[in-house]
Amino acid sequence: MNDFAPKVVVSGKSLTLVLEGYRFSIQIHRIETETEWTLEVIAPGGHSTVWLESFETARDARDTALSALEDMGPQAFLRTSDPDQPETGALSAG
Repeated sequence: MNDFAPKVVVSGKSLTLVLEGYRFSIQIHRIETETEWTLEVIAPGGHSTVWLESFETARDARDTALSALEDMGPQAFLRTSDPDQPETGALSAG
């Protein structure tokens, strides 16, 4: 059994918000020994979208998530009824 489990640091910039009646969780975290942050948006029902890039600051990650939700709309983050769609998605900030 591996006794080493990296500690995950959750940013204070993580937040929950409601858009058009849908509750989204913006999760920003990093491994304790790392300096860059990862970004995940969790939609109702647990559908998760994770960005492929990491971010230098938690603020950059949060701002990217908020911009994506505004630009693409919350519907873009909701799970489709298409059974061929993956359970989680990935986005690029570029």
